Amino acid sequence: MSMNYDNRYSEYRRAVEDSFSVFLPEDGSVLVDSMRYSLLAGGKRIRPVMTLAWCNLCGGETASALPGAAAVEMIHTYSLIHDDLPCMDNDTLRRGRPTNHVVYGEYVALLAGSGLYDKALETVLNFGAQYGLSDRRMLDSLKVLCSASGLEGILTGQVLDMKNADLTVTRAYLERVNDLKTASLLSAACRLGAIAAHGDAADLAAADEYGRAVGQAFQIRDDILDVISTGETLGKTPGKDSDENKTTFVDLLGLDGAQREVERLTNRALTVLDRYPDPEFLRTLTVRMCGREA
Repeated sequence: MSMNYDNRYSEYRRAVEDSFSVFLPEDGSVLVDSMRYSLLAGGKRIRPVMTLAWCNLCGGETASALPGAAAVEMIHTYSLIHDDLPCMDNDTLRRGRPTNHVVYGEYVALLAGSGLYDKALETVLNFGAQYGLSDRRMLDSLKVLCSASGLEGILTGQVLDMKNADLTVTRAYLERVNDLKTASLLSAACRLGAIAAHGDAADLAAADEYGRAVGQAFQIRDDILDVISTGETLGKTPGKDSDENKTTFVDLLGLDGAQREVERLTNRALTVLDRYPDPEFLRTLTVRMCGREA
């Protein structure tokens, strides 16, 4: 299973990365260079891989989910560029190399993030039909992306996260931050795959439940790694939450308690997959994501 899993993950990842030359080609401008600098910086490509995997899980063809997969990665990358800006986390390292604003300057980085958001929506609109999406499924995909990246998702989550250090933070508060800032986009990634596969309401509900459980587990594991890992391992600056006096699940539950919560949420996600006939790829992905070391 490990070899089959690794091969399939590589195929999904390669398909997504090859699509970027179609959806965001070079044009010689500094703005597109900046957008591509962050988009092509590597990373695990977890979100687009989940889009393609959920499409296959629901009986669809991989190619039909490529515009949605690329779009969700563009939105994720835009959120990272903005998250690293001096007015946000003021980070200088991302995926093992200087952050976008360090290389291109703050105003270009700000515009590059906005440009990736715009390009994500354009990708679905301009290429959806070519990849087999009906107008209805393109519209449904756009609704999912806008919801996850807007006031019902990343934007509000970022505001709440920035206010963390100024508040007495409860578990419920952290769960809401994690759901909005992290789980919303993972849920969107899964739902985009189900939409591309012509999934029904039950598939969309399952994709949402799975994505939100995995998203919560992923973020708590991220909090753990922020404490126990090094910059070389993570590819970004560790200890930022502590330096900024932000409360995390590690502060509330301790390292062991936080890891138990990761395991509880992981099992919840795995239970969702049990209703499908061939969930082994996503089962392995889930376990590896939530037990990762980087």
